[in-house]
Amino acid sequence: IIGMILYHTKNYKVVKSKSFGILEHDAFNWECNNKEFIQAHQSKRSKTLEQKLTQKLESLPPLKRLKFVEDIFNVFKVNNIKDTKDININNIFKLFKDFKSIDKNTLNLLLELIIIILFK
Repeated sequence: IIGMILYHTKNYKVVKSKSFGILEHDAFNWECNNKEFIQAHQSKRSKTLEQKLTQKLESLPPLKRLKFVEDIFNVFKVNNIKDTKDININNIFKLFKDFKSIDKNTLNLLLELIIIILFK
């Protein structure tokens, strides 16, 4: 999702992972054969999610888009989250509490994106 928010080239490669969800993006879960990564395919759900996220973010003026990304990353920074492994049951509630303190427009957009991620 972060890669989708930050954009990527059209000729990216999907790497097979031993995990699922957000942990698929942890390089320690990626599968390889000798010296090469094992390629996988982007799921239909992931393609749909990418399309919806892109449409939503591109509909924002550049400064609002920048504020949105900065606010989200600041919440992670305040909570000392630098990696997916840093998110756990002990700090997830603090994250949600800190997300509630961000700008109302940013929070609304974040909630819209969470709904897209979870239900679309």
